[in-house]
Amino acid sequence: MSTDVKDTYLIDTQASELLGKLLNGDMEWLSEQEKFVLTENRKAIVQHLNTIFSKEIPRLLGGETCSDATTLFWGLKLAGFFEASETFEWIEKLCHLSIEHLENSLGDYFVTEELSYLLADTMNQWSVLKDVIENPDINEFIRSACLDALVFSVVKKRIDRLEITNYFKSLFHRILIGELDDELLCTHLVSSCSDFWPGECLEEIRESFGLNLVDETHLGLDCVLKDFSQGQEHCIEKLQKQVKQHSFWEELPRIAEPSDKIQSEGWDKLFKQINQFEIETNRVLKEPQRNETCNCGSGKKYKKCCMNKPLLPDLLSNIKIEESIISYGSLEYSDSMKALPEAERESILNLYPLVAENPEEVLQIAPTYIEKYPDIPMLYNFLYGAYRKLKRPREAMKLMKETLQIFPDYLFGRVEYALYLLRRGEPEKAHAALDNAGTLSQLYPERTVFHAAEWKAFAYVMSRYWIQKNDINQAKIYLQIIQKVSPKSHEVKDLQQKMKSKVFAQLMEKQ
Repeated sequence: MSTDVKDTYLIDTQASELLGKLLNGDMEWLSEQEKFVLTENRKAIVQHLNTIFSKEIPRLLGGETCSDATTLFWGLKLAGFFEASETFEWIEKLCHLSIEHLENSLGDYFVTEELSYLLADTMNQWSVLKDVIENPDINEFIRSACLDALVFSVVKKRIDRLEITNYFKSLFHRILIGELDDELLCTHLVSSCSDFWPGECLEEIRESFGLNLVDETHLGLDCVLKDFSQGQEHCIEKLQKQVKQHSFWEELPRIAEPSDKIQSEGWDKLFKQINQFEIETNRVLKEPQRNETCNCGSGKKYKKCCMNKPLLPDLLSNIKIEESIISYGSLEYSDSMKALPEAERESILNLYPLVAENPEEVLQIAPTYIEKYPDIPMLYNFLYGAYRKLKRPREAMKLMKETLQIFPDYLFGRVEYALYLLRRGEPEKAHAALDNAGTLSQLYPERTVFHAAEWKAFAYVMSRYWIQKNDINQAKIYLQIIQKVSPKSHEVKDLQQKMKSKVFAQLMEKQ
C-alpha cells in the first residue's frame, strides 16, 4: 500500500492482512503479537489512515455520504489506538458536521460514545476546540464531547490540568456575567467539571445552579457535591478506568457480576420501596371526604377531627405552628401603596397578571413606576417575576439582591433569596436568611394575619430546605400546609416530584 514515492512507508504482509481485517471490523481483541506487528508498521498505517480520511471526510463536509463508512469508522478507531496526532486535524473537522449527518454515516452513538475519546487520543492542539465548544450553533452533544475530550486528555497526561482548569473557570465567568448566554454549554461544563473533580470550580458551579443556568434533569447539584466529597484522586481514578475500558483492542479482566436472579430481586425490592413511598405520600396529601378516616392518625372521621381545625396546629416535633389567621383576600399593602390614589393602585395591581401573560410589557412599565414609587416592594417583585419568566436570571438575581437591601423584611424577597441559596446547595444559609424560623409567626412575631400566598411561599421554601437536608418527613409537613392553603398550586406537584427524586436517589445509592 503506497501513495507518493517521496513520503511513502510500506506495510509488511502480516500487518497488511491484519489492517484489512481491522478496517472491516472483523476483529474484537488484539493479541500482544498483533499489537506489536501494528506498532512496528505505525508510520505506514497512519499514512494510510490519513489517505482514507482525506478521501471520506471532505465528502461528509460537502454534504455527501461516505463511499465506505465501515472503513472510515474503523480507521478512526485505529487512529485512536495509535494516538495518532497526525490525524487530529481531520478528526476535528468532524465536529463541524451536523449530528444527524455524523450519526447517519458513523452510527447512532458515534458522537456520544466515540468522538470524545478520538479527540483526546489524537489531540495535538487543544485550543482549536474552543471554537467548537463556544459556538452555540453546533450541536450540544458535539460540544460536550469536546469538553470531555479535554478532561480525558488531562487524565492521559497529554495536557496540563491547570491549563484546562483555567479555561473552564474562564468559561464559567463568561457564562455567569452573560457574555456567553448559553445554558446548554453551562450544563455540559458542570458535568465535565464534576467528572474531573469539581473542587477548583465549585463556587462557579454553585452560582450556575443558583442562577438556574443548569438543566437539573441532566445533572443535579447533589451529584456534583458527592464527586467533590470523594476527592480529586477518586475522580481521576474513575476516569482512568473509563478511558481504559473504552480501549476496544485491550481486553480487560472480567469482573464477576451478580446473577440475573439476584439483580432482578434487587430491582424488585427497590421499586417496591419507591411505590410504597408514593402511596404513603399520596395518602398523606389527599384530603379525606367528610366520613373518611382522618389522615392525622386519630382514627376518627375527618368531619369530627381535623376538617374544621385551623392550620395544622401541631405538625413539627419541636415547633408548633401558631394559630394564625389566613387571609384569602388581597395581599396586605405597604403603607406607601395604601397612600396611592385608588386608580393608581389599580394600575399597579394590573401588572400582576402581565408577569405571566406579557412579561415584556412589565419590563417596560414597572421601571417607570419604581422610579416614581421606589418604596413599594410589590413593584420590584413584579419586575423580578418578569425577568424570571423571560429566562433572564442574571438581571433577576441582581434585582432580587437590590430589593432585599431596600426592603430587608419583605417576605417574598427573603423567600426568593433562600431558594437561590438552596439551589446553590447551601441549606443552612438559606434557613438563616429566614432567621432560622419554622413558621411565619416566628419570622414575623408582630403579625397575626398572613395571606395564603405568604404561607404557600414560606412552606414551599421550607419543604425544599428539608428535602435538601434529607428529611422527607419534615418536608411532607410543609407540603401539607401548601395542600391546605393552595391545593391546586404547581408547588404541590413540584415538591412531590422533588421528594420522589430524592427518595429514588437515596434508595439507588443503598441498592
